[in-house]
Amino acid sequence: MKKYLALLIALAMVFALCACGQQQAVETTPAASGSDTTAQTTVEFGEDAMAANENATVTEKPDHIQPGTEFSYWTNYDVPLYCPYMDNRASAFLWQVYDNLVCRYHSNVADLRPCLAESWEISDDNMNYVFHIRQDAYFSDGEQVTAQAWVNTWDKATREYQPRGFTNVDWYKAVDDFTLEIQLTAPQSSFMNELVCSPHYTCVSPKALDTYGVEDNRSAVGCGPYIVESYTPGEGFVLKANTNYYNELKQPSIETVRMVLIPEENTALLALQNNELDCMNFVSIQTYEVLEAAGWNILKIKDRCNPFWFNASEKGNVIFQNAAVREALCHMIDWEEVNNLAYNGLYGVPNGLYDGLGGYPYDDSYSYDPELGLQILADAGIKPEDVKFKFLADPDFVTIETVLVQMLNDLGLVNVDFETLDGGTCYGMLKGGTYECFPCHNGYSEETCLTPYTMGLAGSDIPGTGAQPVLFLKWMNEEAFKEAEEYYLAARVAPTYEEYVENVSNITRLAQENHAALGSLCVTRFYAVNPEISGVYPCQIGGYVEFCYMYSNVG
Repeated sequence: MKKYLALLIALAMVFALCACGQQQAVETTPAASGSDTTAQTTVEFGEDAMAANENATVTEKPDHIQPGTEFSYWTNYDVPLYCPYMDNRASAFLWQVYDNLVCRYHSNVADLRPCLAESWEISDDNMNYVFHIRQDAYFSDGEQVTAQAWVNTWDKATREYQPRGFTNVDWYKAVDDFTLEIQLTAPQSSFMNELVCSPHYTCVSPKALDTYGVEDNRSAVGCGPYIVESYTPGEGFVLKANTNYYNELKQPSIETVRMVLIPEENTALLALQNNELDCMNFVSIQTYEVLEAAGWNILKIKDRCNPFWFNASEKGNVIFQNAAVREALCHMIDWEEVNNLAYNGLYGVPNGLYDGLGGYPYDDSYSYDPELGLQILADAGIKPEDVKFKFLADPDFVTIETVLVQMLNDLGLVNVDFETLDGGTCYGMLKGGTYECFPCHNGYSEETCLTPYTMGLAGSDIPGTGAQPVLFLKWMNEEAFKEAEEYYLAARVAPTYEEYVENVSNITRLAQENHAALGSLCVTRFYAVNPEISGVYPCQIGGYVEFCYMYSNVG
């Protein structure tokens, strides 16, 4: 415990040194124009998360663009290629610029409404979908949106770069200019929340795509509520409200949105406090504490669990092929204590690798019992110092991995350490499978909870799987791996959502029974937003916000 306290004191001193130069900025925080006491709002689906602003003069979202209004949103990574199918990390940007056939109203996954499709029909067997495209929608280059735009984009780009969305698609065609038909090979309960809803699978202007090609930003011509006015590498995006936008449900009000790239979080915090940013979206407890002390209204959103996956392949660390090592490690972490030490108890402690639909409760082999863990190693003839590996950490996970390493070191596992690299490098190592132990959710969401295994099932011949390998059952237990493949295929064609979730839960059960991951905390995502902005509807788990719903409440 003394070592843990010393560790936390050291972390606090480091952050205090960073914060010392920020005192004046804290005094000029936008919170001064709102409430002088901190409110912590837990965001619910479809609910405007902003607390009342006593200076508000606009109490309902206008049905027009508010001239001169601006909103600055922090992002900590660049998106050098921003066609919708190119980069899964670009979701915060993609939801603003691209629309799909169906939209999630107020970011609520349970409230699907017409978007580019004004209506649709679904066959009785849930395998044929016919979407009727509205005729008043135009791309920002002036080209009309037609059914052929999807066919063109999917054929030339999306099916190659985002294949998982087409796993169950038999064929698709433009029946006429404004009718798109899609035939599935089997019923897919997650279909409406995936292929026809996500911006990753939408269309771009056929004229632009045919002219410039699939990996040229000049092809990134969407028809969403915002258009890209400019992109500066290393600085970010300037978006302008689309004056020719068609959808009354998502009419933008804020005229200009700046997505400001600031790689370092303390620099972004200073910018927020100096009124240079209107919003920070973060997971850091240190940043939370600084803003809480300054009186900000901090929104709290339940985000994903990020299991610490063991890479048992030859590219990772073959020590994880030993079942005794994996189980022993799972007994050695007190997650309640990790939460308290690293996050002051503000994160969740899940009862399984995933906390939600598709999850499965831990059995006793995940119970905290470090003496049992050491005994399991001893029975297998393994000394604690023989367990040697590194956690890979992007900047968001430094605090938790510092505590994890200290816990294991204190038990004699002195050759366990962590390595911190920038997010882009970590993402590349994830895709290449060249890490040893890494925390990753792989796009988990409750409406499409199979996605982590579509992305992560390593070693499978099933098309579309393993793009970001994390579940290495093939190297751990061949029989369990084959069983997981069967559940995966069954989930993909499940006729009901209940059967879909049950099959995903069985994959999670197999992952846990074979200790494919160390465990995790359930991340709490925080938003600090200028109180002069209303219409903030963060999506649960995904955490993104759509700027089209926002408006200035002071004019």
